[in-house]
Amino acid sequence: MDPKDFFREVSDLLTPLVEGTESAQLADDTPCDGFTVRDLIGHFTLGRFIFGAGLAGDDTRQQELIATMPAQFGDVLGDDHHETYRQATEAIDQAVAGVADVNENVSLVFGEMPASYALQMLSADNYVHCWDLAILQQCRRRPHINLRAIWCWPGACGSR
Repeated sequence: MDPKDFFREVSDLLTPLVEGTESAQLADDTPCDGFTVRDLIGHFTLGRFIFGAGLAGDDTRQQELIATMPAQFGDVLGDDHHETYRQATEAIDQAVAGVADVNENVSLVFGEMPASYALQMLSADNYVHCWDLAILQQCRRRPHINLRAIWCWPGACGSR
C-alpha cells in the first residue's frame, strides 16, 4: 500500500477516537505504563507536529518543537486537546500532501530516511495508539489494518 494512503487510513481510525475522548477522561490511566490519556494524546499529537515539520522540510520548526518539548507530553495539548490534535493533523496532512516522491529522503530530528519510512514509522505509532484509545473507550469495533503493511515497507521484509 502506498505509504501516504496508509497514513491517511490510520489517521481516519485515530481521529474519531481522539474526538470521542472527553476532557474528563484525560486524567485516566492508559495501557501504556505511566501515561495518562492526556499524555498519550499529547505524545502522538507532538509526533504529528514534528513529523509534519520534517516531511515539509522545516528543520527550524522541528528544532523549535524539540527545544520546547514539555516534560510531560500531555502539556503539549493546552486547554483543548481536540483543537491541538486538529492543528497537528492539519500540519501533517499538508506535509504528506506535499511529498512528491516517497522515495526521497527527509530529515527528521533523529536522522535522514526516505519519506516512505518516516510515514510507516508514524503510521505504526499512531495505529498502536488507536488500539490504546479504543480499549479505553470500550469500543466494540477494534481498529483493523493489515499489520504486515505497517512493518513491511519496500526492502524491510526481503523479497516477500
